[in-house]
Amino acid sequence: MREKAVVMIDYFMTNEALFFMCQFFKKTHKNRKKTNKNLYIPTIFSNFVAENIIKRHHSYVAIMKRRLILFVLIVLFGRMYAQWSNDMYAQYTYANYTDYAPFNQSIDATGYDAELMEAAIFYETNRQRVLNGLPQLAFDERLEVCAHNHSVDMVNHDFFSHNSPVEGKYSMGDRFAQVGYGSCWRAENIAYRSISDSYAQTAKLMVESQWMRSEGHRENILNSIYTHLGCGVAFYSKGSFVYVKATQNFMKK
Repeated sequence: MREKAVVMIDYFMTNEALFFMCQFFKKTHKNRKKTNKNLYIPTIFSNFVAENIIKRHHSYVAIMKRRLILFVLIVLFGRMYAQWSNDMYAQYTYANYTDYAPFNQSIDATGYDAELMEAAIFYETNRQRVLNGLPQLAFDERLEVCAHNHSVDMVNHDFFSHNSPVEGKYSMGDRFAQVGYGSCWRAENIAYRSISDSYAQTAKLMVESQWMRSEGHRENILNSIYTHLGCGVAFYSKGSFVYVKATQNFMKK
């Protein structure tokens, strides 16, 4: 949703700039025509182009304003009826998060809830920490944004790596810096798998059957240095199957 909002606003502002440029172009050439007859023909042509752009702009602005209003309403109502929000992390632990019914519902192939999957992965990670005698990791919103963005990039740019082809996000350090975390103790796990019925079940399999069975990933999850965690996911389809790419970002504060 955030990415779409930025694209729409950028597109709107670009057309606004074009509109005012055309108005300035018309006025400038109108004044120059009075002082230089050699500019008369190109001025007629440029004014014709500018006038048509301005006419189209007025129609475009009306449409875009309606779309922006509709988009804002969708975002606001979406937040009101979202199944999960960050302030809910404090209400649950790994031991009781599945008491919240949406975690147990089958993942709808026509509408994925990324926030719900991210929370499920967070709690299943803490389950493994406690089972191994370690304190639970605290939720960190900025780490979640960092992890979510990397997962989205891996889906959108079709790669699976800690090194990103996206400008400004090449390394884990770059991505941490983008959310305001400079030099620090940090680590990152990534994984992908097909969805397995519910959010809780998919998260459990990803953490327990994938990361915990891989030496390097297991070390990150069970590293006593780290105090905070943020998880991010992105769903995608391949043929008739639905997959999820996930990222965990660990940090010591």
